[in-house]
Amino acid sequence: MDWCRHWTVDPSSDLYYRWLAIITLAAVYNLTLIVGRTVLPDLQDKYRAVWITLDYVCDLIYVLDVVVRFRTSTCHLALLQRHMRGCMQTRASPKYFGRGRIAVCF
Repeated sequence: MDWCRHWTVDPSSDLYYRWLAIITLAAVYNLTLIVGRTVLPDLQDKYRAVWITLDYVCDLIYVLDVVVRFRTSTCHLALLQRHMRGCMQTRASPKYFGRGRIAVCF
């Protein structure tokens, strides 16, 4: 379990870009299909279990994104910062954290 205390995500790695693709899919789902379900009530009623499952999966992806963002390395003075304290201080600053709280509320 010692690896999880020092685990960081390099923002230039393939893993990070794949994670961004997953986040994009969840956002596109929320932007398109939720609106479609609201406009077409028959679509909502026929597949209620599927929609609830997909909604929870997207919510889980968003919660995991918060964890990944806190673990994402940042550049400080042109050097990649991999220390957890520095990564978390950057992400917990009012600039980032305030936007995240607003996004979760909506």
